[in-house]
Amino acid sequence: SSGINAEYGCDTKEFRFFVDGSEIASFPYRLPLDSFTGLWVDHGGATAVWTERELPLPYLTASIDLVSSVTPLPSPLKVGDKLSLMGRYAEGTEKFSIYLARDGGRNTDFLLDFRRGNVTVMNSKSGGRWLSEIRGTYPALQSDQLFLVELLCDTNAFRVFLDGVEGKCFPYRRDLGEITEVRLVHGTEGNGWFWMQLPFY
Repeated sequence: SSGINAEYGCDTKEFRFFVDGSEIASFPYRLPLDSFTGLWVDHGGATAVWTERELPLPYLTASIDLVSSVTPLPSPLKVGDKLSLMGRYAEGTEKFSIYLARDGGRNTDFLLDFRRGNVTVMNSKSGGRWLSEIRGTYPALQSDQLFLVELLCDTNAFRVFLDGVEGKCFPYRRDLGEITEVRLVHGTEGNGWFWMQLPFY
């Protein structure tokens, strides 16, 4: 199998699209260019997938891994930061997860599990041991539905939003600025994360 390099450029009045360096199409802007807030990536199936994306600063350049992905934070987290992640839900998924970790994943400052039955489980791990859980709920998702998770670094806790609906918060258990990476775990086949936006300073 071979890969392709797809690029789009923001010209004066239109998007311009290129494949392997050759321009193939253009598309006039229909909304103000600065009103766009995210990039959605659709895979074509098990043998046709996007594997890497590069976005303008302040967005993050990250690889996409269909099993799990580990992304180093480009800057230390601080109060007021927000992490945004988008995924697609598949019916029958047991769980899908976000880890904010350090020390190569040996310690987890914040685990957010979305589990079957619309249950969220939040926890942290220190010295190889999981600590006390905080459980909550999240709005029901339909099969093939796109969803957006936002993690807001508030004064004393992570605030969690799914499609704009706020769930339970998770108090910080260690220093926020010491978190070094985001680890994403996808659910069953067809359920997965495909877009992430991280603070970049």
